Amino acid sequence: MTVATCDVHFLDPDDKRLRAILQAGQNYKDADQQPPLYCRTTEEMLHELEYLDEDVAYEVCVTNTNKIAEMIEQIKPVPDRGQLYSSYIPVAEEAVKNLSYKKANEWYGEQLPKEVEERLKMELEAIIGN
Repeated sequence: MTVATCDVHFLDPDDKRLRAILQAGQNYKDADQQPPLYCRTTEEMLHELEYLDEDVAYEVCVTNTNKIAEMIEQIKPVPDRGQLYSSYIPVAEEAVKNLSYKKANEWYGEQLPKEVEERLKMELEAIIGN
């Protein structure tokens, strides 16, 4: 299946200035010579394909790209704003707890002072619970 694509590096035509600034900061010698790498509308893409038969241009620009879009499973790569999105490592809770107590025992001995024990429990509950 053939589809018409564009080498998009920025959203709008005016964004080429921002890309030029970024590239100049990275010492690109041609940073001031930005090609039109913006995201084109369907009409703009069809205009780019005027050399093709009108039906073929529509097929590669609209029909086939929609077919591919329909093949792609919809996923939510990031959570809604405000939701926590932390990873989960099954052994992490126990490892953090064990490492914390091991270090506390190195510093304070096998029998931890009451204040240290209480503080350590409080901190671990906050860390593991959140």
